[in-house]
Formats: sequence, structure tokens, C-alpha cells
Amino acid sequence: MLRASVPLTATKDGVAAVAWTEASVALNGTDCGARARFDRVRPVVGLSLPLAGRSTMEVGSTNQTVNAPAARVTMDHIVSLNLVLRQ
Repeated sequence: MLRASVPLTATKDGVAAVAWTEASVALNGTDCGARARFDRVRPVVGLSLPLAGRSTMEVGSTNQTVNAPAARVTMDHIVSLNLVLRQ
């Protein structure tokens, strides 16, 4: 996973732009069709909104690319909501 966060306000705990990407690789094949190879990548772009204390709510858009069996590549567009609890 590779992640970046850039503050959009002058205060340290304000709204921030966030972006990250994660890639998955299948390390072995299975009898039900999965093959050992690149599996999927999930880039996410959104906003980090401050909540109580140091916690944040991250709202964004995910554009997931899946390398499916039978040489199909599918793309899913997903709304991403993440609650990040910090003490």
C-alpha cells in the first residue's frame, strides 16, 4: 500500500486530500480457477474529514481493476467510507 495525505486547510487537524493505492498478487493457483498472478489494484482518492479528537472519516472513490479468470479484466467503481479511530 502506498498512501499520501495533503492538508487543505492551515490547521494541522483540518480537512485533507487523501490518495492511496494497493495491489494484490495471488501467490498460488487453485482448483476452482484462481491463477498465480497479478490479481487486482485499488486506487482511492478522497477527503479526510476531522471528527472528535484525532479520529477522521475518509470519504472517497475507488476504481478497482480485477484481473479475472479467462483473460477478463473488470473495473468496479466503489464509494469508499473509512472511519479512522485514533487515541
